[in-house]
Amino acid sequence: MKSNTVRLLLAVMLIVGGCAKQHVEVWETTDSKKSLSEFELIQFDTSGSNSSNEILIIESIATEMSRRGLFVIEPPYKADELVGYLKDFQYEQKLRTVPDDKRAMIKVSLILDDNTKLLEQKNPVTLYSCNNLKKKGRCRMSGKSVLRNGIKRLELKLNLTVSIETGSGKPWHEIKVNSSYSKEGSSIPNTEYVKVHLFRQAARVALKGMIPQKTKVELVLKDDANELAAKMITAGAYKSALDHLLRKKRQELTSGDYYHLGLCSELTQDLASALRYYNTAMDIEYDEHISNYQNRIKRIINN
Repeated sequence: MKSNTVRLLLAVMLIVGGCAKQHVEVWETTDSKKSLSEFELIQFDTSGSNSSNEILIIESIATEMSRRGLFVIEPPYKADELVGYLKDFQYEQKLRTVPDDKRAMIKVSLILDDNTKLLEQKNPVTLYSCNNLKKKGRCRMSGKSVLRNGIKRLELKLNLTVSIETGSGKPWHEIKVNSSYSKEGSSIPNTEYVKVHLFRQAARVALKGMIPQKTKVELVLKDDANELAAKMITAGAYKSALDHLLRKKRQELTSGDYYHLGLCSELTQDLASALRYYNTAMDIEYDEHISNYQNRIKRIINN
């Protein structure tokens, strides 16, 4: 067992050799006064009046939010699919306990103009007739003509309105997004593929400023902590570092170890555990850097 640990330590040291600064991506709250983090439950209006394109936009918005793992979302699925989802995530229980002012209803209105045209491209050419048996003046102009080639043009224009209301129906915020795409040539991308790409882009633009965003920060580790776990974190092995520290006895863990547990939890998207570990680290010993991380996670979770 010891030999395996030594080999692992040597491997990690080889991987992370060097003294260049490292950066990691962490969640940061927006400075906007309109943050969806203040809601405990996000719902989507998927009434029968929604077009197929509007459903795709809703799915793009829901997907963008779900990636953060910070929101309880009612997914825009069919009824039979939704039943299984609610059962797995106890959504019905959540819905009963969330007050109106902590629920958000997202509605979308979309105007999409997609147009594919077949255009004619004209290229003037000069015609020559040649006699290769002659030594001089083999070719002479015999006339002029025009070559006609078919080319395609794809144009998509999107006008999106995202309206957000509280659970009581009170207007909370409205965002308008205008986007377009144009491509011309002998071959053009599939319209449906471009549409999905345009919808995802519009969803990101609509949500920007209202949901936490990833930001790069310098990786800071503590000296008063388990050395092997610190090297694992430097190597990007966050889950392994987490498991290694959790195998230790509580009395063996320092403030730095709990900070590293919080950091690993955050970098593996478990913000609730991250906050708990940051709190414990601060209970053991005050540290300004850990306090900043603690407060940042509090803003995201409790906003």
